[in-house]
Amino acid sequence: MNQSARSLSASLAACALGLIAAGQQQPAHQTGHVPATAPAQQPSDHPAGEPSMMDGPARDSPDDMLRGPEVPASAAHTLVRLDASGRFQRVEGRPEEAALVILELDPDLREQARQAAAARRETLRAAVLENLDLIIAGTDAIEAGQRDKATEIMRQMRDRIDPEHQRDPVLPALTAVLGSEQGQQLTLLVEDYWTACLDWELRNSKDKSDAARQRVTERIGFEMFQQEIRQAYERTLRPYRAKFEAIVNATQPTDEQKQAIRGILLDLIRAGGLEPTLEQQQETARKVYQALDEERRQKLFEAAFNRL
Repeated sequence: MNQSARSLSASLAACALGLIAAGQQQPAHQTGHVPATAPAQQPSDHPAGEPSMMDGPARDSPDDMLRGPEVPASAAHTLVRLDASGRFQRVEGRPEEAALVILELDPDLREQARQAAAARRETLRAAVLENLDLIIAGTDAIEAGQRDKATEIMRQMRDRIDPEHQRDPVLPALTAVLGSEQGQQLTLLVEDYWTACLDWELRNSKDKSDAARQRVTERIGFEMFQQEIRQAYERTLRPYRAKFEAIVNATQPTDEQKQAIRGILLDLIRAGGLEPTLEQQQETARKVYQALDEERRQKLFEAAFNRL
């Protein structure tokens, strides 16, 4: 194939790859193996998901990034809620963020606090990329039905990201922003919530010792961490999974080709992080195109053309 033909083929490849993913309507610039499934959110001891294919990862909108857990108006000045049957209701997300919602704050201070809470989510997004091999190993284990292995991998991730296993990892940043009086109010709301939560969890247990409460705290903290990692995955890696699946569905590649494409996309994630350069995107497009045989290249372009 001469130089002009190669150039044309590469251009067609980039066009086809972009058009295939263009039908997936997601916010622009989002950042899967690519992991085939998101780290599963499992109960207790089990770990917790577009634009052009080469657009790279997406940034959350400011509203998405700063949105904390929702708390019903009926929760007023406490996070402790019971359902109609008298069962304790856990808050969605982190208790310290939920407590922030019900504090009476002036708009500027609330915005500063929300920004401080959002920093945690950005940290976890970066951690997902930095620990990509663990994420892939975990999702592979889940797909293989190896739940114990997947749980152990998630525990390794927590040890890397939060070696102290903080119960309330966002609380220090929030109290630093809020100041003494309102920081104390926030802390009291969180403490009251945890007291009620642990009382409920141990209601039928004979062992209500401090050690038992600490074990339950650790279990619930691990569950929250799994949920956070799942959400970080959704914001970073899931769009790449969608792109990978779009190529696979369009071309029906061989197992060898599928693994090659997976590796190419993972290389892009490792090299480009949340903001791959145009050159990195173009190189990835060329590599994916080259990984396919002529018949599947044609299928890829036809699938893209049909979306026009």
